Amino acid sequence: MTRPAPLPQTLAIPFTFEQAGAAGLGRERLRRSDLEAPFRGVRALLEPQQLDVFRCALAVSAAGAFLSRASAALVYGIPLPSRLESSATVDVAIEGTAHASRQHGLRSRRLLLAPNDVIQRSGLRITTPARTWCDLASVLNEEDLVAAGDFLLWRRNPQMTFAEVADAAARHRGRRYRPRLLAALPLLSDRADSRPETIIRVRVIRAGLPVPEVNPMIHDDRGRFIAMPDLAFVEYRELIDYEGEVHLTAKQWSKDLKRVPRLEDAGWHSNRAGSEDLADSSELVARLERRLRAEGWKPS
Repeated sequence: MTRPAPLPQTLAIPFTFEQAGAAGLGRERLRRSDLEAPFRGVRALLEPQQLDVFRCALAVSAAGAFLSRASAALVYGIPLPSRLESSATVDVAIEGTAHASRQHGLRSRRLLLAPNDVIQRSGLRITTPARTWCDLASVLNEEDLVAAGDFLLWRRNPQMTFAEVADAAARHRGRRYRPRLLAALPLLSDRADSRPETIIRVRVIRAGLPVPEVNPMIHDDRGRFIAMPDLAFVEYRELIDYEGEVHLTAKQWSKDLKRVPRLEDAGWHSNRAGSEDLADSSELVARLERRLRAEGWKPS
């Protein structure tokens, strides 16, 4: 079997049939084994990277198309539920009344945009982080929507500001899911380090417990730093830590063994949560309520 002829260096990959024709490639070359067709009318190299698939999607979409919703979220690195993270469908959108593309593997929508709602990121036209977060309200539940917002606001790598997301939410016209959007907005934090701890925080708040502080700095009576737990009810000396896979390392395990006694010596009670508590938080929430009541908390 002969090796496919090399592609012209001037041809950007992925490329449309029109671009291939301009570069002198015939239909036979486009059917060779080193190329793949993510969508009709476009070619990419075998096993294209996610960004290349997105470029293919935009190449076969209407002029001015841009990535939105889950596809835009993946470009920003937003943690999504597995059903969206693994989806082979690309979310594209166009502004106003332009004709939306219809093709297998594409989910096209028309959107009403505010000025500057679309930017360039990684060579792609894409909705801004704040606009993307608002649009995700149509496909995420409240917990995952807050987790997505926390990720974009995260203090160590902020991709939007509180002012930007509040402004985007005020302008957004998604009528059916607007209540979810507005309910999630005041729950956002720029201090959450992971999706699981955000979800547990939302469940604690929705259960009627006090609003916990997120990753506060805990010190002993001499002012020495002890720990920075995921969540803490400072007034009642109760804290919550979500134990993910990182806590399974020998180094982290040894660190945690020293940390908990130091917290207890300083008058704190540590609650540790894991994947089972993420699947069903009812037992964790009930335990926290008992502890808080014992420390003097009363529901308002």
